[in-house]
Amino acid sequence: IRRELGSDFTVKNIRKIYYVASNGTDSDFVRYTNTITRMDDHLTKYFVKQRPLFSLKVYLFKDADSYQSFCRKSLNEEPSTPFGFYRSAGHLLVMNVATGTGTLAHEIVHPFVESDFPSAPSWFNEGFASLYEQSMANGDKMMGLVNWRLPALQKAINSKKCPNLSSFMADTSENFYA
Repeated sequence: IRRELGSDFTVKNIRKIYYVASNGTDSDFVRYTNTITRMDDHLTKYFVKQRPLFSLKVYLFKDADSYQSFCRKSLNEEPSTPFGFYRSAGHLLVMNVATGTGTLAHEIVHPFVESDFPSAPSWFNEGFASLYEQSMANGDKMMGLVNWRLPALQKAINSKKCPNLSSFMADTSENFYA
């Protein structure tokens, strides 16, 4: 990872599974690793039987420019979102953490779901991950908070443009992501 990203990045192994790299400040790096360990603790205590059995490369970029540049140069693609993503092939998490650590919390959930519930439908995987975008520790538990998705959901419900729940739950991953 250090050879791939260069000397401007801090690279550390966290809990023998997370290989975390960031071009942010040292204090930012501590905040990022705290988010990772908080999510890891919570998911393993309450929801999954074990951590993923594969290593995760977690690339945390301090700004949109370095995030987009990495996607273009190293992945040969434009990022599909300004926030970040998890790529199952390669077990790679790539994020623009200038948008906050909510995306990091969200994306950490995906490899856990992939490992513990491999046939999970996309709506479940994304919905479960979205619960953590805005969250806070409450003792040894986590509490979900209202996030940016609620107004759009309320608008869709009020305008009768929200999909039928049974159809939504039965839909394919391709349609879900489209």
